Order: sequence, then C-alpha cells, then structure tokens
Amino acid sequence: IMKDIKRSFDIFTKEQKEKSINDIIAFYLDERDESIDIIGANNLLDMFLQEIAPHVYSNAVEDVRKLLVKQTEEFDFELNLLKR
Repeated sequence: IMKDIKRSFDIFTKEQKEKSINDIIAFYLDERDESIDIIGANNLLDMFLQEIAPHVYSNAVEDVRKLLVKQTEEFDFELNLLKR
C-alpha cells in the first residue's frame, strides 16, 4: 500500500487537486482540441505549483506588506492628530 506523500508544494486539498486536474483536462480539450490524461494533467499541475506558485505567493506577501505599511502610516497620522 502506497501512502500519500506530502510535498512542500502540495497546497491543495484532495478535492481542490482533483478539480484542478479536471480543469486542466477540460482546458486542453476545449482550448487546444487535444487530450491529456490524468497523469499528464497532474504532472503539469505539480510543475506549476513548484515553479510558479512560490513567485505568486511572494508577490502576494509583498502586496500585503505594502498595504500594512500604508495603513500603519495612516494610523500613525491619525494618532498624532489626537495629541494635545
């Protein structure tokens, strides 16, 4: 019996991964008029998660950091207005 191995890029639930694989299969059929099997779709999804997801995540973290800096500056300004 083979156990599921959790890899660092496995960020989806089983249901999310299945849906993503099905979406890839449908995309290939609808947009490219080609078929791709489950293994191929799974490999493609894994490649995207390994290669692209870290960059998307880092950009999202940076966006949140910028937002927090801006909000902190605004909060600091408002606090300074309350000083007597």
